[in-house]
Amino acid sequence: QSNTNYHGPVRSARPTDPTVLRPVGGVLVASGGTPGLIPEIISIGVPVISDQRTGYYRISDHPSGTTRKAPHNLYADTNALRTRAINSGYKPTTHPQPLFAWGDPETSSWQDTKNITLTFSNYTRVTWKWNGYEYRRTFYDAYVGSSSTNIHNTISQYGVIKQISTKTLITLFCEPYIHPLQLPSVKTVGEGRAIIMHDGKLLDVFWKRGDNIDPFHIVDINGNELFVPKGKVWISLVPNTKFPSFG
Repeated sequence: QSNTNYHGPVRSARPTDPTVLRPVGGVLVASGGTPGLIPEIISIGVPVISDQRTGYYRISDHPSGTTRKAPHNLYADTNALRTRAINSGYKPTTHPQPLFAWGDPETSSWQDTKNITLTFSNYTRVTWKWNGYEYRRTFYDAYVGSSSTNIHNTISQYGVIKQISTKTLITLFCEPYIHPLQLPSVKTVGEGRAIIMHDGKLLDVFWKRGDNIDPFHIVDINGNELFVPKGKVWISLVPNTKFPSFG
C-alpha cells in the first residue's frame, strides 16, 4: 500500500511466511533462509527475493545512537524491491483477494477489554494496551532483561521515535509444529481460536481455513462468518499452547 526507502531490519524466511502471503499474491522479501527452505517456498507458488543485491543495503550507525552489526543491520528500499520484482517477471495482482472478510461489524455486544498479553514462548511475550484511541505495544524479551514493560518503538532514519500502535488486533491461535528443517512454526491451515480487539472491545471466536491459497474465515460458534473491522490491522499468530491474559 505504501513505500519506504528505510525498512528493516530484514530477517530470514520462516515456513509460515508463504502460507500467509499466498492468498494475496505477494512476494516474500527476506535476508535468506535455512538451506532448502527458499526452494520449498517457491515451489508452493510464492516468489522470493532473498539475495542481498538491488533494493537491500546495510547500515552501521543507527539513529538511536547505537552501532548495528549483522544480522540486525540489513535494510531495504521497498520502491527498489518492487521494481526488481516486476523486472524479474512478477506480475502484481491489481485486486488481490482479501485476507479476511472486512467490514463494519457492530461491536456494542463485544466484551469491554482494554488490554491483552500474548505469550509466544518462554522468552517472549507482548502486551497491547488501549489508550482510548489505539492499542500500544510493550514487550518482554528474556534476551534483553527482566522487564515486561519495554516500550516497542519504531525509529525513522531521521531519528523520530514512535511507539508501535494499531487500531485493530487480530490474534489467531495456531497449532505449533517443528518443520522438517528443524524450524519452529505454526500451522495456518485448519481451525482454532481467534480474538479480535477494536475500540477497547474484544470478540472471542474462531478461525478456519481449508488451504494455503484461501483467505482466513472468522466465524462464530455456529460457523457463521463474521466481519473484521476494515483498515490497517496487526495480525499475531500465537501457538495455541499459550493462553492470553487480559486487563
